Amino acid sequence: MKNIILFIIIIFLFSCREGTKEYFEGYVYYSNEPLIGVTITEGYSKPNDVLSVTDSLGYFKLKRFSQTFSDELIFSKKGFKTNTIKLLRGRHSPPLYTLFLREESDTLFMKKE
Repeated sequence: MKNIILFIIIIFLFSCREGTKEYFEGYVYYSNEPLIGVTITEGYSKPNDVLSVTDSLGYFKLKRFSQTFSDELIFSKKGFKTNTIKLLRGRHSPPLYTLFLREESDTLFMKKE
């Protein structure tokens, strides 16, 4: 009986643990077409320290600047509105937004200025 309870506790602890990805990845589109050349940076990184640029499929993969805290991803391209995606929240902030933090790739649709 003790072994069964211990086994259930171990399974519960491992199922509650959420791994942190080492990178953000996803796609950027405009009018249902991949958007090439969008620059993506993480909010806490210094400019040009850590960035990614979308390829011909609109795909990007950005290594995380901070493995413990990320506040936002910034998507910019000349002629388009800059998009800032908030990733985490504080105690009194709006609800958590997990775009690009999940296990699968995500998609962002940009708008022209």
